[in-house]
Amino acid sequence: MNIEQVLKDWAVNYVKHKDIIRRQIVDIEIRDDRLVVKEKNGSYEVLIRPVLDGFANEVPESGKCLVVTLNSEKNMKALVVAWDAVKRIPGLTIIFVNPASDVPQYWALVPKTHAIVADESSLLQGFKSLSESVALVDNSVGK
Repeated sequence: MNIEQVLKDWAVNYVKHKDIIRRQIVDIEIRDDRLVVKEKNGSYEVLIRPVLDGFANEVPESGKCLVVTLNSEKNMKALVVAWDAVKRIPGLTIIFVNPASDVPQYWALVPKTHAIVADESSLLQGFKSLSESVALVDNSVGK
């Protein structure tokens, strides 16, 4: 199974788990590189991006959107590069995942909120601190 499929399966389970109490999901449509989660009052996308290079162009500027990516230093560096673009998107959550890790398997970041509290001169160091509870994925995975 390729890493995109592993992340897609992980994301489906994550979205379903987050909806256990709310019970708002009507359907989850699985597409090539994303999920479309249809809820009773709308829908949102879950972008599956093993590598974050250039991902900021694909994120909708309004509405809820999740980006599921591998927990790698390369992806944290790509987020630093895209920071000015993504920190302004209110509904964006980026989930860094290591599906092979024992619990915990992920950490999440809401750029708009993080931008309020973070020191932009040390973004990468901050991301590394947040990621410490989840094992890093080798930078060569997902290429």
